[in-house]
Amino acid sequence: KEAKSKRAYERYQAIYLHLQGYTKGEIATIIGRSKKTIYNYIHAYAQRGLDGLEMKYSPGAPRRLTPEQEKELALIIEHQLP
Repeated sequence: KEAKSKRAYERYQAIYLHLQGYTKGEIATIIGRSKKTIYNYIHAYAQRGLDGLEMKYSPGAPRRLTPEQEKELALIIEHQLP
């Protein structure tokens, strides 16, 4: 299956290494993630196969500015000379 992003590739790589016999600790070191993250990848794969590795939408942090504040900031940035 073709990886759609760096993070998806990382998940597939973790499973590949797991199937090759690497330990969770070794995989974590190779990929640069925690053992818990590797465990989560392996568990998701065991439960649902490659579909278990699909990324869920992450909305990010909530906005801190109101829409009015964002408009005001945009105007300041647009009209103020550095």
